[in-house]
Amino acid sequence: MKIQLCLSFTLAILVASCGHDEAKEKLQAFKAGEPEKVAAGQWEELFTELKKLRQTYGTSAARAEIDEADTELRHSYEGKAEDQFRRGKEMLATQHDQAMELLAAIPARFPGTPAEDEAKAAMSEDATQQVARGNRNGSPADAPKQATPLPKPANTPVQGTGNPSQKLDVLPQKMDIKEISSAYSSNTFKADEKYKGRVFSITGKVDRVSRTFENKVEIDVDAGVGGIGNEVRCNLRDDTEGNKAKKLDKGDPITVVGIFVRGSTWIELSDVIIQ
Repeated sequence: MKIQLCLSFTLAILVASCGHDEAKEKLQAFKAGEPEKVAAGQWEELFTELKKLRQTYGTSAARAEIDEADTELRHSYEGKAEDQFRRGKEMLATQHDQAMELLAAIPARFPGTPAEDEAKAAMSEDATQQVARGNRNGSPADAPKQATPLPKPANTPVQGTGNPSQKLDVLPQKMDIKEISSAYSSNTFKADEKYKGRVFSITGKVDRVSRTFENKVEIDVDAGVGGIGNEVRCNLRDDTEGNKAKKLDKGDPITVVGIFVRGSTWIELSDVIIQ
């Protein structure tokens, strides 16, 4: 009996070691190809590769390294988007047409980033200013028309506040991961119009509790549907929710409510409250 136990234990160690070595090889291959794909703007492909690595080797010792690579990639993705937004804003006064091209490209190249919303706001403000200048010059008919605002979902979206005293008093809709993933695969722009800003609830299991570059606590919730879009990233509303999250373990059942932020590269909620 003791011999069998020793053999089983030894075999388990060998299997885990092989899995870890294989995971490290795959991760190294990912990192080797990452610069070229970043330069080509193939962000969605990179995020998909990392999710596959996490699904395949999520229980191995390499999980922490995969999570770190994921966090670094998201930081780079949002940083590149913010850099392009800043360049566009700085060029508006002197190179208006080129600046507008840079800003207009952000929603397509970097969907789901803060820079996407900033670029849309900057373009809308610029259109308003162009109309105002045309009116002052006495030629409103020739002035550029103000951009038509995007239609809002039937149940009015709410904005993330980060204010713990303000509750999400909108009745949350149960999140359908498969429906959302399908919508974003079909048409990112229509999906954004439909889902961004709406309040959703999701029930699943804790996959990971981690800290962001901004030193805030976030949770990855395993929705239990399988596939690449299985996990929902939850940015917690405040320190009170963060303290709740710190007590959770992987596999714990959880229900959260939050505001939909993105779904094109990964599904993410902000201002999240743990119920």
